Amino acid sequence: RIAKATHNMSAHRIVTHGADGTATIAMGSDNDGEHGAAPKLEFTLETLAPRHTVVVVVTRFYGGVQLGPARFQVIARTAHAQIE
Repeated sequence: RIAKATHNMSAHRIVTHGADGTATIAMGSDNDGEHGAAPKLEFTLETLAPRHTVVVVVTRFYGGVQLGPARFQVIARTAHAQIE
């Protein structure tokens, strides 16, 4: 079913620590055609898991109802629920 999804959006935040204790953070994301979703997911990761390595994937199926900008709230809430 996921292969048939309209959008599989993802973001990752990888935190590594050097021998001297300094942290290096690598971030990335893919909105899979859902314009504007990637920055929302990255912000969610920065806010909820600033010192942890985390990967989140949110899958959206188009069900015939246009959600408009409200879809970003749904995407962020879904990511939030995965992280907690």
